[in-house]
Amino acid sequence: MSNQTLKFIAGLAAGAAVGGAAALLLAPKRGTETRQILAETAVDLKDKSLDLKDKGVIAAIDLKDKSISTAIDLKDKSVTTAASLRDKGQSSFNIAMEKGQSALEILRIKGQIAADKSRELIAFGKEVGEVAMEWKTEIEAAVQDLKVELERFQREQENDTQLQDDINKLKKQTQETAAVLKNAQTRISNAGS
Repeated sequence: MSNQTLKFIAGLAAGAAVGGAAALLLAPKRGTETRQILAETAVDLKDKSLDLKDKGVIAAIDLKDKSISTAIDLKDKSVTTAASLRDKGQSSFNIAMEKGQSALEILRIKGQIAADKSRELIAFGKEVGEVAMEWKTEIEAAVQDLKVELERFQREQENDTQLQDDINKLKKQTQETAAVLKNAQTRISNAGS
């Protein structure tokens, strides 16, 4: 029996005893009858508590035996598991060593190939650099030519702007002259009438 079950049974017995004693004390009986009932109840409670004690001892012995058996089983399983893990670990280590050696050889070969490709790329890069320098010189010359053309274009724009200003002034003067002429014609017409 578990420890909680024993506690429950003991609590149940104690509750029954207390309840029985309370019932006897509150019952309307004679003192001798009540004492007789209380004495019988006390003896009965004593017998029940001894019985519970015996059951508790038996349960404790059973629990101890089960604990020892479980501990021995766990120890045996631990030893077996540890040996199995050790064997698997050694096997995994050996496999990893073999794969590591193979991987190192593959990496050495790939490293050699990469070094050869790097040398080729460096040579190609030098050629590209020389061509780029030639292009740079040509581009700088073309940029200089563009700057000269841009300056010439800006000067022409400035001349066109001056010409436009002159045209605007001439238009304004023409409008003013037309207004004066119209005013004069109006005066001449008014004077002749």
